[in-house]
Amino acid sequence: MKTALLVATRALGRLAGQSTTGFAIGAFLAALGALFAAGLFAAEGKTVSVSSVWAIAAANALPLLTSLLTMRLWSDDGNPGRTEIDLVAPVPERAFAFGRFLAAYAATVLTLLVSLAAPVFVLPHCAPALAADVSVLRLLPSFVALSLWAIPLVAFGSLTGVFFRRAAPAAVTSFALTCAVPYAAYQALLAWSPAMRMMFAEPPLEALIADAADGRFSAGAVASIFAFACFAVFTTSKIFALRRLAGGGRFALKVSSAVAIACALLATTLFSLLAQRLDFSVEWAGVSRASSFSARTREILSGTSQEVLVTACLRRSAPEFLAVSRLLRAFEAESRNLASAGVRCAFVDPRWDPNAAARVVRRGGGEGMLVFSAGRRRIVVPAKEVDESVCASAIQRLSMPAKHEAVMFTAGHGEPSVSDIGPLGLSDAAQVLKQEGYHISTLFSATSPIPSDCAVLAVIGPRTPFSEVERRDIGKFLLQGGRLLATVSSVAGSGLEGLLETYGISVDAVRGNQRTTDGADIVVSDFGDHAVSGPLSGSVVVFAPDAVRFKAASSAPAPEGGFSFTALCGAEASAYALAGERGTALKSDLAIHPARLVVIGDSAFLGNAALASRANANRDFFLNAVAWLAGLDVSGSPGMGGNVISARMDRRLRIRFVLLSVVGVPVALGLFVLIVRIWKRRRRK
Repeated sequence: MKTALLVATRALGRLAGQSTTGFAIGAFLAALGALFAAGLFAAEGKTVSVSSVWAIAAANALPLLTSLLTMRLWSDDGNPGRTEIDLVAPVPERAFAFGRFLAAYAATVLTLLVSLAAPVFVLPHCAPALAADVSVLRLLPSFVALSLWAIPLVAFGSLTGVFFRRAAPAAVTSFALTCAVPYAAYQALLAWSPAMRMMFAEPPLEALIADAADGRFSAGAVASIFAFACFAVFTTSKIFALRRLAGGGRFALKVSSAVAIACALLATTLFSLLAQRLDFSVEWAGVSRASSFSARTREILSGTSQEVLVTACLRRSAPEFLAVSRLLRAFEAESRNLASAGVRCAFVDPRWDPNAAARVVRRGGGEGMLVFSAGRRRIVVPAKEVDESVCASAIQRLSMPAKHEAVMFTAGHGEPSVSDIGPLGLSDAAQVLKQEGYHISTLFSATSPIPSDCAVLAVIGPRTPFSEVERRDIGKFLLQGGRLLATVSSVAGSGLEGLLETYGISVDAVRGNQRTTDGADIVVSDFGDHAVSGPLSGSVVVFAPDAVRFKAASSAPAPEGGFSFTALCGAEASAYALAGERGTALKSDLAIHPARLVVIGDSAFLGNAALASRANANRDFFLNAVAWLAGLDVSGSPGMGGNVISARMDRRLRIRFVLLSVVGVPVALGLFVLIVRIWKRRRRK
């Protein structure tokens, strides 16, 4: 062991003095910066963690680093005749193999430490909203996972190098074996086996790295890594021993070495298969995983009485495929942990499996759709709208009777239509309500009374005032225990001021001053302690720049209106959204089903443009408000998870982040090394 450490120290010193080492580290940092930036921008608004995005980017760039670092461990480049010296040196082959492996591995780990600069320092500078997600402790599982993955890469890079006297062929061969060949094998497996296409949503390596970055390590994968690394180091020593025996006799020793390598490969393969068969997960304590679900989602999964099959009909090249596949895989794993009937996932690529895609179409789905099925019941959801809330709601609807509450949208006062697909339309709001099981209809209040089966009356951004008859009908509806959802435009006389003042709500002249990076929208993260807003703690909602605030007449039940108010977004005295409920001081029959109303100071808060973004919680706020108004359990809407990436970087900050990650970090490291070398040289003089 002492000899191996001496060999490692000398090899590490040679690596530190070679220009190719600096090129390898610089190329790796630049490639990692580019991949990390691309992955982060693609993951905006998706349910993935920043640490997993960085870990996958580093895992994809790591073969480049290990191939360049190990290419000169055994070659003559830069040191002519070194191979001949190694062949006659009185050092055991295992000491050479293990020592040089340790040297390259130490250089790789140090480079991974330097690469943490991009997520730890550069990203918080460009995206302060993500600062809490990129701390050193949060990235520690990712660093450990990458350090483990570097072990077999370095080992096989060293094994490849022992066959070559020149560095370039060694680097090309090592990169092909550790990157190109596994990717080609995965693609060939998908092309050859339809069952594998339905089983594997993404490359197994990326799935393992993503899970490890979120704190879930596979014991079987770790055991396999060490087994194959030991095999590679052992084979390296044997190949080097055969080179020492070249040209002479000792035929028996050569045959025994070849047999030993074959037996080692067989033993390693059998051990890895056994490790995968007995695989179990090890949780990293204190890590908030991207796949961690809300208590309500776990309750829904644990109460599932029959197996739910989720079929995703998506091309693997689709931009939403990665996030959808990871979310479904997390649902599948969580259902197994909860010992419920379970969720089973299948992936159908229309390009490869037209027959399977045709079966999905016959079940009511199509390309870009997810089909949730349990028995004879099916629910179809567009893949672009899939998140934890949508999946949990679909599973719950399959295991419970469908809801029959009706949400009626008023028309006739300039309100946007539920069929309008424009940025200010309400088609997305209507679609998400249908997914939750509500019935959607339109009330032309100028000519029709409010039906008795209306659970929630939605008055969204009217631009002309309501007539006295309509105001009287709405007041009668509330007096009988009705529920009202209203959004107010900033335009004076928009139609709701007089109606709201009847219940003690007036528009405040004070405007918000919280802005996003582009200075356009108002971002609010201050939520009141209420069933609607409480579950959104840690998230943000976005209001238009001209959003208005409200002043409630009193937080206690007013004698004339009987409403008590709670601020949902913003300060108690002046809030962007209010919730009101009649107190129990009224008649007992009203106390059983008290009147409720929710008022939002932005007519575009529920528009298609606002609900389309997964980076804000507008959609979850809307669902919680409707559920509370309808008298349902608000916790049934799981809410937006805190793991949704919301960098909120404008074009200028994105360019800065790319330049600092791709160019800044490698240049800073190069300058640091140059300064250290100049300082050492001056000290020697």
